[in-house]
Amino acid sequence: MAATVVPPFPAEILIGGLQVVTAQVPELLALSGVPQPPHHHPEIDTLYHVALSLEQARLLSAEPALHFAVLVHDLGKGVTPRDNWPHHRDHEALGVPLVEAVCERLKVPPAYRELALLVCRYHLHCHRAPELSPRGLRRLLRSLQAAEQPERFALFLLACEADARGRLGLAQRSYPQPELLRQVLRERRSTEPALPSLSEAAREEASRLT
Repeated sequence: MAATVVPPFPAEILIGGLQVVTAQVPELLALSGVPQPPHHHPEIDTLYHVALSLEQARLLSAEPALHFAVLVHDLGKGVTPRDNWPHHRDHEALGVPLVEAVCERLKVPPAYRELALLVCRYHLHCHRAPELSPRGLRRLLRSLQAAEQPERFALFLLACEADARGRLGLAQRSYPQPELLRQVLRERRSTEPALPSLSEAAREEASRLT
């Protein structure tokens, strides 16, 4: 099999109003030449995977917070011991302090930082959602504050989809995990006890207090 030709990574990336000069993000450049299991990542090179994922993210949405989260989601793979290559066990947790450092250095908006940290820490949980128990799915939704932060949750799902589609030759592969998690969230909401409704007299009393 011929070796994959890895195109050069952009020297600068514009994300919303944020100009990312990649030379100032060594955590990102450290991904160049870091291999991944070819069965899951035919592109093999981790930085190439990031570029493909960012391309997919831009096709899915124009939201810059999403683009930034995808850009930094796999930084943990850059610190995997070489003896473990091409596998990257715990790269999600390893990546969290790296993402925090990049966010601080680039002075990114809080919304970028919050989403990026969630995507870094939980993207594999999303990929493995079909394997999780009902309790595990509920725990994941709580960790993501899916009910409390629905817009951010929607961007998280898009980031995970971009990650899954950002693999050479697999951009069109089905990715049912977002719908599974949305369904679990809908079921969770439907079983929550409804707040008691105010009587007409109570509404009138409340109106006099405003």
